[in-house]
Amino acid sequence: MDLTTFLDWFTSNGGFINPLAELHHSDGYHLRVKLDGKSIVPDEDESASKIIFCPHKLTISFLNARKSLLLQRLKGKGFSQTIVLRLFLIEQHLLGTQSFWYPYIKCLPSPECKRGFHTPMWWEADELAWLKGTNLGRAAAEREKGWQNEFHSALKILRNQNEQKTWDKWTWDLYLWAATMLSSRSFTASALSDPTIDSPVLIPGLDMLNHSESAKVDWEFGSDGSIIKTEEVIEAGKEIFNNYGPKSNAELIIGYGFCKSDTGGDTIDLGFNAATSKAIRSLREQRHISESDDSWDGVEQHCVYFDSSRPSPTAESTKKVGSRMAHTYSPRFLENFSIAVENKRERDRGGFIWARFQDSFKVGSEDLCRNKLHVVTAIYMLLENTVSSILENTTTLQDPNSITPSSRYRYQLASTYRSGQLAILTGVLIELRGMLQPLLNDQSLILRLDYTLNDGPKALRKDFRSLIHVALGSRDPVKIQERGGEECAFALW
Repeated sequence: MDLTTFLDWFTSNGGFINPLAELHHSDGYHLRVKLDGKSIVPDEDESASKIIFCPHKLTISFLNARKSLLLQRLKGKGFSQTIVLRLFLIEQHLLGTQSFWYPYIKCLPSPECKRGFHTPMWWEADELAWLKGTNLGRAAAEREKGWQNEFHSALKILRNQNEQKTWDKWTWDLYLWAATMLSSRSFTASALSDPTIDSPVLIPGLDMLNHSESAKVDWEFGSDGSIIKTEEVIEAGKEIFNNYGPKSNAELIIGYGFCKSDTGGDTIDLGFNAATSKAIRSLREQRHISESDDSWDGVEQHCVYFDSSRPSPTAESTKKVGSRMAHTYSPRFLENFSIAVENKRERDRGGFIWARFQDSFKVGSEDLCRNKLHVVTAIYMLLENTVSSILENTTTLQDPNSITPSSRYRYQLASTYRSGQLAILTGVLIELRGMLQPLLNDQSLILRLDYTLNDGPKALRKDFRSLIHVALGSRDPVKIQERGGEECAFALW
């Protein structure tokens, strides 16, 4: 479609684009400084830094969707604002030139061009195999399953309440397209400053700026519309970027269909299952531990970060007891993990404070306790299992030389993600091993069950073994562990 149509619609309805900039089409629409123009130089004059402005009347949000007579049939049926908004986007797409947003929707990637979308929900089965065993592979499968259920449940209600209407064009592919548009192009509900809205917002014009983590921009969401301003000089002919904020490769691939080639600042997703999360939250409430800070996103959502500004760890660099990790954990993760592995004695005393507000480990003899050691070893096993899961599926991957041209970009995404995850996991495991080994070798720091039974002081050994046999029915460390008798054994010791 001629960009002129979109620009006429955009500007005639109050939209603004910096006169030194222009929309350009090359593998999708983006904004750049005009080739034969001047550089954009932000200064005290606000107009110079203003890149693009979109009035609220041009946005697509739940504010529009809830006015749809067709979709009002879903009201009170338990569907979220986001689901209704996806269906509204389908409705507007099918309306064609009758839709107010037709000039904008025609600039969006076409739902017919399936190979043009690179989020995993669009991948073929043989392409999804490249993500098998990874967190991203599982997340993509769960997301697609959820979207499928949403679509079919909503469509069933719409069909039953309007049997005369032809619904053949309301397909799963169109719902997937609408969901992809919202995941890859939308802004948060804060753009509208309306407390009743908790779903994403499509902002024409602003969503045509691609992402760069180095872009220095400022978003302003006002009562009349949304503005993106630049805080740096952009030379003639250069693309003008937005900055979506720091995101991991998993977030970029599943949400946008691209990734960073440099995985130095990437993350590994961690978390707890629903039952453990519920127990942690309950104990936090009992202990009046605040959850009001900005870092709290729920106990299920956590990750480990890799700081690319620090050298990757080696076995030698981690041998010093008390050394600080180069990898850090998301806020509250260590604190929540400490709560999750508490035994009854630790829980009765109100838990530990060693993990409060900590984002990394510092394990040394001066602050060692059973709880901290349990957290370290449990995280080690968790990450080691993740590595095994990824490596187990590596042998089933296609030969890179056999990848078809149409699948090559998706293969590159999967390969970059997998190798980045393995690199971070390997680094964390090296660090944890380096901290644990000196502690495990020092019998004065850690008391083992087999030591108390077989290598303890000779004067106590016989009586202790007899007492353990009476109390637990065995002197075998393995059987005692299987029967859950470790706490009793250490208490008697």
